[in-house]
Amino acid sequence: MLAAHTVRTGLTPDGAVVMDITNGQMVGMNPVGSLIWQQLNQNHSTDEIAQRLVRDFHISPERALNDVNVFVTQLEARELISGLKPKAIDSETTNNAKSLLSQPISGVISIHEYYWNAISRQGERESKRQKLIIKNLFFQAYLLLVYFDVYLARGNFRALYDRVRIYPLSKGPPLNSVERICSAVDMACIWYWKEALCLQRSAAATCLLKRQGIPAHMVVGAQQMPFKAHAWVEVDGRVVNDKPYTPARYHVIDRF
Repeated sequence: MLAAHTVRTGLTPDGAVVMDITNGQMVGMNPVGSLIWQQLNQNHSTDEIAQRLVRDFHISPERALNDVNVFVTQLEARELISGLKPKAIDSETTNNAKSLLSQPISGVISIHEYYWNAISRQGERESKRQKLIIKNLFFQAYLLLVYFDVYLARGNFRALYDRVRIYPLSKGPPLNSVERICSAVDMACIWYWKEALCLQRSAAATCLLKRQGIPAHMVVGAQQMPFKAHAWVEVDGRVVNDKPYTPARYHVIDRF
């Protein structure tokens, strides 16, 4: 048995965290579960894994084999083992996503006007061209938030993952600074019609940075105690949309 090709694994001092990019689900494993998981991915049989548990944890062969079989059953139920068909998205969820897409559009105009009025009051300190650049970045960031919100509403994490991963990097010198682009995304999140999730915010920031010619990467990590997942953006190994010590708090599961 092997992990499904859509599964990413991050080993931690407390065991492991696996993420299925098809739906975004994450599963934490204790040291025993982590060992079984690694053995499965090395194509060991359940009997061989049970013998390893007997040797490493000094438990009876019967209990070891039962633990392995139960664990494998749980993996199969979560479709984390290759060869299983992914769950279909029901029509109700799809319809909800479509209605969600139409909700923020009218709000974009009024929100944009509020934001732009605030900038206008500072017109003496900025040139007309700079204000147009900021306005344009804000508008792009807001639409990207809406775009990725639809993916999340549909539970289609795989589509979000693939979109960010293959998003084209514009050729030529960067059109704007990293700080200005991330500030536009932050402002769009402030004016967004609901709280923007870190996954949504980071996906939008990564794509906007790439669109502006900056090679950005989205990073997904997790911590086990207490269990928590988080997403952020890095440029040249530097966190650009979160606190600089964020990577020290989470074990990286995937970077794309």
